[in-house]
Amino acid sequence: CETSHSSHQGPRGLRRVTRLPSYGRRLCRREKGDENLSCGTMGNDGPLVSVTETWFSPDLKEYVLTKTSDPRTGESIVRLRNIERSEPDPALFRAPSDYQMVDDEHDHAEIKIP
Repeated sequence: CETSHSSHQGPRGLRRVTRLPSYGRRLCRREKGDENLSCGTMGNDGPLVSVTETWFSPDLKEYVLTKTSDPRTGESIVRLRNIERSEPDPALFRAPSDYQMVDDEHDHAEIKIP
């Protein structure tokens, strides 16, 4: 990582992430205010730098993997899993057969499901 600037980013290329072609990017960032933390202030022996790596799938138009590593907060990983590309069951979008529309005062409608 580049640490002489407040942030540095660069492409990571194309790779398959969760079986999808994805473009990666890595961002190394020295958070604002860290320049005031001298070595040893927080147990650090160098600059405090956070690194975020993201992988974006053009097919899904969604990030499929995000990794963040920060010496102050630790590491976090967010990954899409069990991606189902087929159409969902249409029954998921139908109202229940026993719903009813109620117009109490002619100025609004309310759906009641028993």
